[in-house]
Amino acid sequence: GTLFEENDDNEIVETELIGKLIINELQIKKHLKNFIVDFLNDKGMVCKVSDIIETLKVMEKQEKIVVERTPAVTQGLNPRPTRFWEEDKNHKIMISRK
Repeated sequence: GTLFEENDDNEIVETELIGKLIINELQIKKHLKNFIVDFLNDKGMVCKVSDIIETLKVMEKQEKIVVERTPAVTQGLNPRPTRFWEEDKNHKIMISRK
């Protein structure tokens, strides 16, 4: 299965391992897309891109990484911090170590 579907020990170890590889790779602040390309080039296809994103989400919650989104807040009367993980011409994501 993919990450976080089951909660057996194997899946948890996988998340922790990917997390360690991410921290190891994330020496400087990078665009999310560039980071993923570099990660897969350096580490090989150790996991799916979706696994990297899922692990980054967990790491953001645990405050192990800093995620800077542009735009940083939603539009409208009640702006909230943005939470997107997809980059396009209007949405940019920079990630760095905490």
